[in-house]
Amino acid sequence: MIPICSKDVKASKSEHAIFELFSLGVVSTRDGWAYDIDENNLSKKITYFFDIYNFEQSRWQASDKTQQINNFVNREIK
Repeated sequence: MIPICSKDVKASKSEHAIFELFSLGVVSTRDGWAYDIDENNLSKKITYFFDIYNFEQSRWQASDKTQQINNFVNREIK
């Protein structure tokens, strides 16, 4: 059987695989905020996420905007 991918193919040491490269595909890193088994818990997480986002957006709008945004933003959420 031919492998789907291999480190040897990626390193050009072999040609025996279907794909040459590895990839995570599309990744948002928001899974912890957007999925949950418990609907109530999910609702709480999403509400919290939006509250932090809206607060940060308001805080930025009220600021003098002289700071770089990377140093300004609260990192409580990803």
